[in-house]
Amino acid sequence: MTNTQETANETGERQKFRWRQHKNKLRIVLWLTMSAVLAYWAYSLAYDRFSQLNHELQSKLDQVQTKNNTLRADAAKAEARANILQQKYAADAPYGATRQIMALVKERLESGVSPDRVAFLVAMAENDTECEYNTDTRRFLVQTSLTTGANSAISFSNDTITVTGWGLPSRDVNDNLQSWFDAAQKIKILFTLIGGKEYRADGKLPLHHTMVTGNIEHRFTIKTSEAKGFVVVTEQRCRFP
Repeated sequence: MTNTQETANETGERQKFRWRQHKNKLRIVLWLTMSAVLAYWAYSLAYDRFSQLNHELQSKLDQVQTKNNTLRADAAKAEARANILQQKYAADAPYGATRQIMALVKERLESGVSPDRVAFLVAMAENDTECEYNTDTRRFLVQTSLTTGANSAISFSNDTITVTGWGLPSRDVNDNLQSWFDAAQKIKILFTLIGGKEYRADGKLPLHHTMVTGNIEHRFTIKTSEAKGFVVVTEQRCRFP
């Protein structure tokens, strides 16, 4: 073999070796490039998905906020209407003596008294009434859980009205129960007509109660008696209406 042939063979081997080196480098570069492309694609896909979800969540949040603002506005309007109605009711609704009178009128109508009769009696009512000069004053023993019932009733207007009463027993300094009633507590007074119809007055003494029988208005005043356990009842009779 000549020197020229040997030189040519060596040159070919070196070229093949260099090509294998370049080929390996190209594979690495290609793999890195593909990895970068895939990573970028995955990032872009994830970013787009995140942006879409964020947009959807923001849209829902805006809807909830709008609905919440609407509900707040509706609640404010409802509260304003409620305040107006409450003020109107307070201005129009009867109170105090007027409420008591309206309740009494309603009771009379429901019991069967004709509206014309009620209207007539209201129209005839006036402050200047014709009353008897003499009054009738009597006393009775207020009943408690410890009393026996003796001296527990009195009668007025020819025994047509019977008056009785109940109270809480008093206590001494040692907190022991006494047989007489406690005048500092509320008591119940019952007015009973012949036939069984009853009227009741409750509260602390003194008490005032008015009732009508026929054409007579009976005005009662109930106060504490000097005698322990008793109350004094005074009746004044006036023309009605």
